[in-house]
Amino acid sequence: MKRFIILLALIGGLALSAVFSLLGGLFVMLLWNWLIPSIFGLGVIGFWQAWGLTWLCSILFKNSSVSSS
Repeated sequence: MKRFIILLALIGGLALSAVFSLLGGLFVMLLWNWLIPSIFGLGVIGFWQAWGLTWLCSILFKNSSVSSS
């Protein structure tokens, strides 16, 4: 029974993580397509391009410093 609860929590966590990741891509796509073409004259992007941009920014701008207290 305990293994089942742990497995269920793991699957639920992964599903929740995927949902938030996809919602983040949708949010970036909507903001990009609303602001960037009218401000800078660039083209619109699709969902997977926005998701990839979100993923790329999370890699490039992630704080990886380790502090020892």
